Parts: sequence; C-alpha cells; structure tokens
Amino acid sequence: MASSHHTKVDLRVKYSWMRERYNNMIEIVTNNDSVNRLRAEGFNELADFYQGLKKISPEKYSRALQRSKKRRQVE
Repeated sequence: MASSHHTKVDLRVKYSWMRERYNNMIEIVTNNDSVNRLRAEGFNELADFYQGLKKISPEKYSRALQRSKKRRQVE
C-alpha cells in the first residue's frame, strides 16, 4: 500500500510539472503576434489550431481530486 501512495504523489508532481510547461507553451503559441506571424506566412490552418488550444486549469484538477477523495471515504 505504501508504494502506491508514493506513486500517486509522483504522478501528481509530474502532472503539475507538465501542466505548468504546457500552459507556458499555450501562452506563447496563442499570443496574437505569433498567430498573426503564422497567418502572414500562409499557415492559416496551424494558426487556427493554435488559437483553439486552451490552458489546463489547476482549479479543475483540484476539484476532481476532491471528488475522488470523497468517493474513497464513502466506500
């Protein structure tokens, strides 16, 4: 049991790390200057794709964690 606990902590840390990197990348590629530059170079489809990307919300993740904790307590 103890080893699974450490695994869950490791996954949370990795998720947190990846979410931070992903959100930073999203800020860069959805920047109006970046999108306009892509459109000027003829990459309209790529510019549309980048504009459609959304950040991963830390609040959404924490709410999901709280729900799963409550379920485990009930069981």
